[in-house]
Amino acid sequence: MVKPSIPANADGTTMKAVCFTSFGKTSDALSVQTIPKPCIELPTEVLIKVHACALNPIDKLRLAGDLALLKPEQYDVSVLGYDIAGTVEKVGDDASKSYSVGDEVYVRLDGMKYGAMAEYVVCATTEMAKKPSNISFSEAASIPLAGLTALQALRRGNVKEGSKVFIPGGAGGVGSLAIQIAKKMLKASHVCTTASP
Repeated sequence: MVKPSIPANADGTTMKAVCFTSFGKTSDALSVQTIPKPCIELPTEVLIKVHACALNPIDKLRLAGDLALLKPEQYDVSVLGYDIAGTVEKVGDDASKSYSVGDEVYVRLDGMKYGAMAEYVVCATTEMAKKPSNISFSEAASIPLAGLTALQALRRGNVKEGSKVFIPGGAGGVGSLAIQIAKKMLKASHVCTTASP
């Protein structure tokens, strides 16, 4: 089955993005391409200029085609990545209640319409938060997927104030955030971990 191309936007503007058109296990499958710049389609959406993006192990699986049966690619050209940090460039009518042009934000993109390795992304306000002023765009882009994974695991484990928690792999992306979330946000009384030398 032939997949459709990414639809052009009304004003015909484009952007650069790191894309793949076929699956592959190495970076040879990636190329920089000019694709349509995304546009706001729903009142809850925001257009963001990307300053930094992050890749995670799931991106490697996606590029290799290991997720194709679970989540097929929508278009004939796909943009890799889920995590970004950037500046709000345009807001939908409902999104303007929470965000303004110029706000610095970080995002865990949901779905596969557009990926993070692009000049611009569009996302719903439920996928984003304002970036703390004391961290860089690069630092902020590294948080969303790993942070959400850590938070979901701790919630599933019913961690609450006074809990004693063991977090394996505390030196990794998810583990390092899980330690902080367990101690500071969920107020666990004891947090133990392991780490490789």
